Amino acid sequence: MLEGAEALCQRPLPEEMALVYLDGFFLKVLREGLGVEREAVYVALGVSPCGARRVLGF
Repeated sequence: MLEGAEALCQRPLPEEMALVYLDGFFLKVLREGLGVEREAVYVALGVSPCGARRVLGF
């Protein structure tokens, strides 16, 4: 996870963002030979000065 967070910090934003924040949630994932496991998904969200929201990465 730290490598992904570092890559996001180094990546230029697509446009001016008034706010950038990270969120996360868990999904159930079916893995072959292992069964169902819970996996965390982290999402980077941005809000522009005009209020438009955009997913920057996950």
